[in-house]
This record gives sequence, C-alpha cells and structure tokens, in this order.
Amino acid sequence: MSVVQSSAPIPIPNTHPTELHKLISAKQWADAVGRCSSHPHEVGSSSHLRNERGYTALHTLMAYNQATAGGELVPVIKAILRAADEIDYAAEYRLGRRSCGDDEIDESGINTNEIIVELGDEETTDVLRGSWRLLLDQNNKARWSPLHLVCVQGAFAYGKISVVKALLQMDESDEQEEEKSDEDVEYMHRIMTLLDRQKRNILHHLLDSVVPSNEAFEAARFFLGMAPSLLFQEDVRGKTPLAYVLERITENSGTRRRHYMNSYGNDDEGMLK
Repeated sequence: MSVVQSSAPIPIPNTHPTELHKLISAKQWADAVGRCSSHPHEVGSSSHLRNERGYTALHTLMAYNQATAGGELVPVIKAILRAADEIDYAAEYRLGRRSCGDDEIDESGINTNEIIVELGDEETTDVLRGSWRLLLDQNNKARWSPLHLVCVQGAFAYGKISVVKALLQMDESDEQEEEKSDEDVEYMHRIMTLLDRQKRNILHHLLDSVVPSNEAFEAARFFLGMAPSLLFQEDVRGKTPLAYVLERITENSGTRRRHYMNSYGNDDEGMLK
C-alpha cells in the first residue's frame, strides 16, 4: 500500500501563529525550548498548528533562520523532536491515516494531516514516532521537508552539518551512529531521499547556488556517504544534481568559467584557453 503524493496544492490554513512560531520568528531560542517542554502539542502537524505556508514549527525554524549559526538552532531542533515523541501519536495516528475520525479534508480531497511518504505493505499498521512524522512532513505547497529547507538558499554557509545531524537524530560521535536501530537507519535514509513537488532531492537544492561554498560540499560528502543514490536522482526536468553542477561549470568561458572551476575544487591545469 502506498500513500500517493497529490499534485494538487495544499490549502493555506486559516489560523494564527502559535506562541512557539512567534518565539522562533523572534529568535528567542531559550524561550522556544521551554515552550516545547511546557506545550509539546504546539510542535505537531495538525492544520491549525501550521503557519500561512503550511509549515510546522520545525519547518518554520528551518525556513526562516538560514543566516543563523547551526549551533544556535540545534537545541531548539532537539526540543521540538523530543516534544513530538512525547505526544501520544499512538492513540491518534497510523501510518498513512488517522484513526480518531477527525481528518481535515479540503475541497480537492487532500487529507491535510496525511503523511506524504511511500510505505511498504508490512508497514501500514506500524505506529510512526512523532519525531519521524515531523521530519517526513511535506504538507506545504512546495512539498518541502524540514531537511529540504536546510538545503535551500545556501544555508550551509553558516555551518549546518550539526543541524542535519540533529534532524536525523544522530549523535555527534561517529561511534554512536552504529548503535542506531535498523528502523532508525531506514527512516534516516527515507528522510534524506524525499522528493519535493519538482522531484528534487536535498542535493539538488544544496548545489543550486551559483557557486556552492566549501561548507556545501562538506554537506554533500556527508549526504552521499549515507545515501549515494542522491547524486543520480532525476528531477522533473530529467536532471541530476551533478548535471546542474556540470552545466554551470561549462556554460560560460573565460574568467567566470575559471572561477567556477576553482570553486568546485579544481585548478587551472588542463583548462581550455
């Protein structure tokens, strides 16, 4: 059984920002962490808890704080994911559907509380952890997950590897990564390989700046070390992330081309004059 991703637009919720959204927008990180603890339901993915773009609190944190150092965001990310796991999703949610009978269906037939993710038959009765549910959430117009949003607009210029590890719920220590359960490893891989409305993965977005930074390439190596298939996934234009990189390198000659080649870690040897 699969939950099919619809191409119809997600409706804009008629709601007011939660206190957690306000604290995140104001960059009041300590207060935001405290709010996650005192009001864990505000991290949820119900329609009334989203902003005008359809973003959850976690999406909002990733979308509007591109210029914030990763280390400042990590405690808030961990607090949000911890709060999500504290919510009793087991009583309300099953993968791909809600059992409590109050789904919100819009005029186009979209269940705005539905998880946009492909599921195997054996998984349809499993209960999804609250934190994984948030990380797999693509219920917004662009079908961007929180991890997609980290990779948009060159955010890695501000040291976001720690943010990625926090989102994937990885410990900073490489040794402890081996202690992840098979289920956790499966969800980490699924989160990294989600496609947005244009069928673009996180690597498409990461390399979509004019001249990617060294930090972006560090992030690319990190992603490819865990999910090599990212490099070969094609978007709606039939292009892989590598195709876009090579296209930008070769589309111009002279000084700009030399600048691109140097930026992508090459020297001048062998370049056409």
